Amino acid sequence: MNNTITKLSIALSLSAGLFFTQSCVQDDDYATPPIECNLPQANISLADLVTKATAGGIKLDANGAVAEELIVKAYVISSDETGNFYNTISLQDKVENPTTGIQIEIAGNNLFNNYPIGAQVQINLKGLIVATDRGVMKIGSVDPKFAVGRIPSTVISTYMVKTCEPIQAIKPKVVTSLADALKPANLNTLVTIEGIQFKQPEIDKTYGTATETVNRVLVDKKGRETDLRNSNFATWVGDALPNGSGAITVVVSKYNSTYQLFIRDTKDVKFDQARFTILPEGVEEIKGTKEDFESAKKNNYNVADLVLSTGTWIFSDGGVFDPSDSDLKTSGTSSVRLRGTSTADGFLQSKFFVTGLKTLKVKFGGATFSESTDADKEIKLEVLISTDFGVTWKSVGEKTSERGKLNSLEFPINAASTDRVSVKLVNKSFLRSNNNRLRVNIDDVEFVK
Repeated sequence: MNNTITKLSIALSLSAGLFFTQSCVQDDDYATPPIECNLPQANISLADLVTKATAGGIKLDANGAVAEELIVKAYVISSDETGNFYNTISLQDKVENPTTGIQIEIAGNNLFNNYPIGAQVQINLKGLIVATDRGVMKIGSVDPKFAVGRIPSTVISTYMVKTCEPIQAIKPKVVTSLADALKPANLNTLVTIEGIQFKQPEIDKTYGTATETVNRVLVDKKGRETDLRNSNFATWVGDALPNGSGAITVVVSKYNSTYQLFIRDTKDVKFDQARFTILPEGVEEIKGTKEDFESAKKNNYNVADLVLSTGTWIFSDGGVFDPSDSDLKTSGTSSVRLRGTSTADGFLQSKFFVTGLKTLKVKFGGATFSESTDADKEIKLEVLISTDFGVTWKSVGEKTSERGKLNSLEFPINAASTDRVSVKLVNKSFLRSNNNRLRVNIDDVEFVK
């Protein structure tokens, strides 16, 4: 340990000497720190540092600062060049596929000049605070007024230096939903979220205002929302919000229990696609093109969902029952049986949608269960469609069939190429005196685009 301390002291002395010899190169607050190549070896990973700091596993001095000779390396992923980050730098442990991120607090401006995105930095942690502050793990100075204070710009080079490793291209982690982005493991790391858009660009109009920091709400295809935080000091605060959808690259952060996202500049926003319609929970696109009702059973008439090969179907007063000789099947062992009453339709409804549906094909007929003297009455099926995920329905027609035989029926839909069509098949057969409709069977529903 003594040898490590000696090496560290020599390196820091060289760093201080270089600080003074290069003091003619100034930014707004402090001299450009040296780029160090002859540095002591880092002796703790960023992941281990965060784990130990969280668990109280680091030796601290009387001020709560690190009392051990701990040195960590990390990569810069944020920038204050355009004004959206202030007195802070976000760091992650790897160029790609990071496991841990952290935030270092520095009382200085134009930090990007000395610590650009992609730079590797080395931090001597002794004498600094490493702690969670308002939901985010941070490195900073001892300040009795704050959980984690800002390191004065005049001494930052005593603690953090840019190594001589060439600038790296940071590769963001790519996710396709806010649920995957807003996780503790992603805090202070660079993440690209695909399939996202601003919730109300026509109302918010710009990224922000000139008077205060504001939030602009982002929404993904599942309807989950989060805030994009935009400083009034950002150079692009008056730029128009894009109306489309696409991908956004962000530094993931948190304020207490609430996640919030930050961009470095508007180059991080690539909304070059048309806006999407937010899908209700559980609604998705069809899998395949034909349903034969062989993959699952529902042995009752209760209203319930059933997951089948094409997706989830809603059943009302109907099911896919265990094999019965009275149920008609085109092949296999299963088909749908629908009943219905005077007050509750027997229907089969797709919880999924089909984009641009042109024709619905279905095999339909009357089951051969005993229907007493009503057995020869009308067997009829109505098809309805919805393009707003079941909020409203429109009939596309009714067709008759016969008892004891599955006939092939076709219903023209002719939806637009962008319409997302859900279908509902309703038993409209004769209503018997016992208040139940004649039982019917449906099989082999085919969706033609």
